[in-house]
Amino acid sequence: MKKLLSILLLAFACAMGLAACDSQFGKAVSGIFGGEETDTVPELPLDTVYITKSGQCYHRSYDCVSRHKPRKVHIDYADSIGRRPCENCIGAK
Repeated sequence: MKKLLSILLLAFACAMGLAACDSQFGKAVSGIFGGEETDTVPELPLDTVYITKSGQCYHRSYDCVSRHKPRKVHIDYADSIGRRPCENCIGAK
């Protein structure tokens, strides 16, 4: 029961922006269940990118936008709302 409560509290803190939740959440959850810790973020499918609420670009690398609470979207959607590829993590088209 303690483990479940810990996970729920951490998830709530992440959702409210009260905790760093990129790789820290994965470490905390795997640590609670005795799993292997990892610093890697899973690779996205080729047609999926990250966008933020106010950004002008879409990103392939979570690390490029992790501070800005990104969400995953289909690349066609990112194009349709006028986002351009990030020059840092995708390069110029």
